[in-house]
Amino acid sequence: MKIKSLRSLALAVGALALAIAAAAFSATPVQGSGVTDAINANQLQGVGDIRIGQSVYSVISTATILSLGPGPGHTLVGTSTHTLDFGGGNTLVTSDDAVLVPVNNLGLYQMRVTSTIVSGTGSFAGATGDLTFTGRINLAVGHAEWRVHGQLR
Repeated sequence: MKIKSLRSLALAVGALALAIAAAAFSATPVQGSGVTDAINANQLQGVGDIRIGQSVYSVISTATILSLGPGPGHTLVGTSTHTLDFGGGNTLVTSDDAVLVPVNNLGLYQMRVTSTIVSGTGSFAGATGDLTFTGRINLAVGHAEWRVHGQLR
């Protein structure tokens, strides 16, 4: 009888440990879209809507270009950061790697920005995760239309 109880206890403890580990690594889906316009030579800022799980937020998105130069073929590659401001002191900040593929010779590029969430404030304090921004950016006029998807942990 004692062995059966110990075995049941061990199984229960193991199941609890797995549940805690799964909760710690669970990810909440993120998706959204928006537009930004240049506010200076290295920054674009604008508005968007982002869904995190079942909640939809209006955000102010600020992208800061840290580096941008020639890449393979006719692409441009670079690094940037994003600050997604949800209001009320709630933000997410990313560190990004960007690839821009020319669509035409007038400054229009297809963009793919791979982002790692590096910090957050307010209700996003301690947040981590991965995001991908896609869309089009016109470097000649300083305008971008973006979509984002990824995971918040």
